[in-house]
Amino acid sequence: PALIQPSRLASMGGIFFVVLAALLLSPSSPTLLTPAAQPAGAIGLSLPLYLTLRLGNGLLIFPLGVQLAREFRRQSADNVIASGWLWLAYALALGLFVGLLTLPRGRLRLGVGVFAVVYNLGLIMLAGLRTKHIMGRSDRAAQQVRLLVIGVWLAQLPMLLRMPIFLLSGATLPFNLVLLAQFVLPITYAYAILYHDLYAIDTTVRRALAAIFVYAAIITLYLLVTLLLTRFFFLQQTALSRLWIMCIILLAAGMFQPIYRGLQGRGEQLLFPERAAFQAALAEAQTALVDAGGRGQIGMIVEQFALACGAEWGAIAERQNGSAVWEAHLQVAGRDFGRMQLGSRALEFSSAENQQLNALASQVTLALAYAETLSQLDSLNQNLEQQVRDRTTQLLEQQHTLAVVEVRQRLARDLHDSVTQTLFSLNLSLRAIRILATKQPERVADELAVQEVAAQHALSEMRALLTQLRAPLIEDGDLAKALRRHCTLLAQRGFTVTVAAPVQLILPAETATELFYVAREALHNAEKHSGNRMAACALACKNGWLHLTIVDQGRGMVLDSAEKGAGLDNMRERVAQIGGTFELMAAPNQGTLI
Repeated sequence: PALIQPSRLASMGGIFFVVLAALLLSPSSPTLLTPAAQPAGAIGLSLPLYLTLRLGNGLLIFPLGVQLAREFRRQSADNVIASGWLWLAYALALGLFVGLLTLPRGRLRLGVGVFAVVYNLGLIMLAGLRTKHIMGRSDRAAQQVRLLVIGVWLAQLPMLLRMPIFLLSGATLPFNLVLLAQFVLPITYAYAILYHDLYAIDTTVRRALAAIFVYAAIITLYLLVTLLLTRFFFLQQTALSRLWIMCIILLAAGMFQPIYRGLQGRGEQLLFPERAAFQAALAEAQTALVDAGGRGQIGMIVEQFALACGAEWGAIAERQNGSAVWEAHLQVAGRDFGRMQLGSRALEFSSAENQQLNALASQVTLALAYAETLSQLDSLNQNLEQQVRDRTTQLLEQQHTLAVVEVRQRLARDLHDSVTQTLFSLNLSLRAIRILATKQPERVADELAVQEVAAQHALSEMRALLTQLRAPLIEDGDLAKALRRHCTLLAQRGFTVTVAAPVQLILPAETATELFYVAREALHNAEKHSGNRMAACALACKNGWLHLTIVDQGRGMVLDSAEKGAGLDNMRERVAQIGGTFELMAAPNQGTLI
């Protein structure tokens, strides 16, 4: 780590652990420190080189620990130990080292040794006090210090206890136990680097170190299991031992690749969770783009994809963005839709992910093109609907005009067939009476009485027509009420209609009006053409349908000739407009049914 991310803290940590490892380079025994094991003169000339170096490393490790604590204080912007005090600590360590090597056996060397022990304990306490303030906090620096202090104490506790246990009981802790405890240090150190960002190493490099460590551990464990199995069969000393050993080696070689690939894939999922998150976000975005209906919705899909895969931001922009770490130009068939951009991610996009991002950009481009085409079609559809509404309004206005003309023509026919003819007949009769008055005066009174009745009949017909004109349309939607009122007017003219309908039947205004017009036209035709002064009108609801029936027992008609009538066409159009069906049944001298 000190080489990958150079810094004062990383360098001091590296030096500290190298010196600590040098203390454990070869086994030693506390018995070497007893007076009987020491020479009478200076020990510097009689000690082996590795023991001399171990003594120097042992005196050097404590001021190094104080300086390492100083670097942590520097990282957390706290008050640090002055450089002069550190130089004094290193000078005292050097003086103690020279004194212990050159002084002869005696009280002076013993005093120097005791001072060295007390001095080192004081440095340990000083380092503890310097890190205590940091350890009491909850920030990242405090977590790092706590991890390293716990790791160092757990690793070095067996080595520190060797001398007190020997002095108190005469027994010594096995050196292999001291070495086994040292595994705590690299594990703690690696954990602090990977999960607590010790030394602020780049995320990609930090995870690469973790991957190397995991893969090396997997290979080591695999080879260790293989070695133990071969060792076991080797110690059996049977005739098949070599065969079993050969089978184990071949089996281990054959199974190594699939086992390693499976564990490697699992390790990548744990070490690089962004890869799995990227695949999940990619699948979700591809599915969402299928149903996307507009540029705004597609932009939201891109933003959600970016956040889900770990990127800081994502967008569809018109121009380039310098802060984007990935960008693709969205263009198809000469149409430019801007650029798809993604912000930075803790883990850089791999080459495979870049290919998948390019495929996603192509899908985004097609979705934008589809959304734009759909928007254009929707605009055309709205224009077409507006044209249809305008044309429908024109047709309705024309239909209204035609309806007014039809009513006027009907009134003209009714006046011509009823009142006009009566008045014309009355006019002729009055002329004849004027002539008769000169020749036969006694008959004038009788003839005038007859003409008076005719005049009253014409007056009744005129009043009936005026009442029909003043009659309002169906205001409350009650079709049964409107039919009964109309049939009452017909009865005043001498045309009797039997009505079979509910007491009240409320319908939508348009439906009630159209059906009323149909019934009125049918009854008018019956009054005018049936030759019978009676008809029937029925109104009933059956199975969700409304049935309107008009029937007379008059002279009937031939259907082929009747189908050409304008009145029947009007009735068919009105019924079709409200979603109904129109049926006509008639035969000569057998009446008519609508």
